[in-house]
Amino acid sequence: MATVEKTASQQNKVAKNGAATPKVSAKQIENNELEQLKKQLKQAEETAAKAGKEAQEAKKQAEQMQEELEVRKPMNVVDAMVRVYEAKGILERLEYLRETKKSLSAFSIGRSELKDELKLSDGSGHVFQTTNSNTIGTVLETLKDELDGKISTTEKELLTMV
Repeated sequence: MATVEKTASQQNKVAKNGAATPKVSAKQIENNELEQLKKQLKQAEETAAKAGKEAQEAKKQAEQMQEELEVRKPMNVVDAMVRVYEAKGILERLEYLRETKKSLSAFSIGRSELKDELKLSDGSGHVFQTTNSNTIGTVLETLKDELDGKISTTEKELLTMV
């Protein structure tokens, strides 16, 4: 505040000495300085925001580079053998799922000369049995859809191993 009054005083002296500068009040000078400080603060905030975005982008790039390094990291023989055994297990599961779907597709439901029957039993000896063709068809379609989903997931899992 002292500098504002000093500046106003100096400008007023210049004005009294015959200079063409109009009288400037301490309040006007203070307002001008506040406006300049606000502009500087706004610029500093914009610069900080820009630096923050650049830092985030740099961090994201570093994470991507780290992931690439992990993928490209050379394998030793033991790691390669483990991956082969894991891939073999996934491949066996995929073959089993495909065979199961194939056997489900062999069912033909709704022929008049055949009597369709679905029988489910659990380990406790409980049995569920139905001869309704619509119910049996719905169960078979649900099983096929589930198998399709598992087959797709297993194929993707196998491809990520490569």
